[in-house]
Amino acid sequence: MNTQKTAHRAEEYLHACIAAGGGSLLWNRAEDGRWYQAQIVVDLLDASLLLLRWGGPHNNRNAGKTLLLDPLDADARRTLVRRLCARRAQHGYSLAEPITPQPLRKECVPCP
Repeated sequence: MNTQKTAHRAEEYLHACIAAGGGSLLWNRAEDGRWYQAQIVVDLLDASLLLLRWGGPHNNRNAGKTLLLDPLDADARRTLVRRLCARRAQHGYSLAEPITPQPLRKECVPCP
């Protein structure tokens, strides 16, 4: 799949995750085993977060960062997602099968 199609497909899935209030995408690079994950979660205060994590087999210090999505308007979110997905494609990552957008449970569940 070419770079532009890969980036566009990833954008669609990530927007669906944002709309659903949860879900994640995983990119990987076959030649060196590196991976990159973008995950949408909603925290206890109903703030939407974008969790980004990356790493590989030769680096056991997996890095990451968290971005708060709520202060961003729709155009800024689209730009952020477009740039993120284009960058992964430009760096040779291919999209692994995405996890279906799925919101996390919001009700409390008692511990066993």
